This record gives sequence, structure tokens and C-alpha cells, in this order.
Amino acid sequence: MNIKKMIYLVAFFIFMGPKPTNIVFFNNKIFIAFAPLFVLLVLWYCYKEEIRKYNFNDIKNREFFSIFINCLQFSIYSQALTSIILGQSAGAYDSILQTYLIMPLYAIMVAPLAEEIVYRKIIFKYLDKHLNFWLSASISSVIFAIGHFSLNRFLGYFLTGMIFCYYYKKSRSIVPLIAAHSAINFISIFVATIKS
Repeated sequence: MNIKKMIYLVAFFIFMGPKPTNIVFFNNKIFIAFAPLFVLLVLWYCYKEEIRKYNFNDIKNREFFSIFINCLQFSIYSQALTSIILGQSAGAYDSILQTYLIMPLYAIMVAPLAEEIVYRKIIFKYLDKHLNFWLSASISSVIFAIGHFSLNRFLGYFLTGMIFCYYYKKSRSIVPLIAAHSAINFISIFVATIKS
């Protein structure tokens, strides 16, 4: 793993990744407002060449759209299955989403980008070079699910992680996964807004 990936991982896990939400340092408006922006700056520093080289015309092709729809569809199914089996409950970050006005924007725009790079592009890709697909995807998906701090939603996050790993391996592009992740977060916030 190269030094830039290590820098990004450290920045992600310190400033954006899983952490107890009841610790005052992590649960204050200054930290919450600026930490994701800092992670975006680190992400740009580490991946600017790759971002510049990406052909954004790929977004128009059928494969991109197909992967986006499949990821979105199977993620909704996995979350629905989890709700049916375990019931609905608030996750650890739900109160933060409602407390800080900037959080829905971060959840829709920053978190999908940051998380897909960490959980799929770095962790899964690294493990997939050394282990078989199922083990690599399982480990990456467990870490992804733990990172969302919701025991009742763990299965849904795990299944979503597995689906995303499958499509990442198939396409070797995280861009449709980022788009699907963003859409899932938008739908979740939209539904929560209507229900409240």
C-alpha cells in the first residue's frame, strides 16, 4: 500500500470514520463542520491524478447506469430485509443528521465518495489481491457495517458492502458505486424527513 493511500486512510479514520458519537471532541459543531472538508482536501491531494484522468463520459454509458441501478436496487432490498427481520431503529448517526444542518449535505456528497474509496478501492482491492473474493468482500463489508455503528442495521450494511464489492470487482470503477451510495443516503434522508 502506497504512502498516499495510508495518509488518506489515517485522515478518514481520524476525521470521518467510525468513532463513538458521545465523545465531546467528535460531537461538536466545529469538528463536524470542518472534518469532512479536511478529508476532501486529503482525498484530492492523494487522488488528484486519478480524478483528472477519469473519463466522465463513462457516466453516460449503459454499464455505468446498469451498475448504479443494480447497486441501488439490491441495497434497498438488503435494508428492507433487515428492517423486516430486525425492525427499524435509529442509528448512531441519525441524531447527528438531525442536529447539524450541514450533515445531510455531507451524507449525500462527501460520505459516499470518502467511504467508497476507503472500503472498496483501498481495503477491498488490497485484500482481493491476497485473498479470495468472498473473504475479501466479507472483511471489507464487516468493516463498512461496523463503521455505521448500528447493530440493528448491521446486516443491511454488510449486504450492501458485499453487493458493492461484487460490482467494484466486476467493473473496476467506484464511480457508479459512489453514485448509488449517494442516492441511497439521499433516499434515507428523504424518507426520514417525511416520517418526522
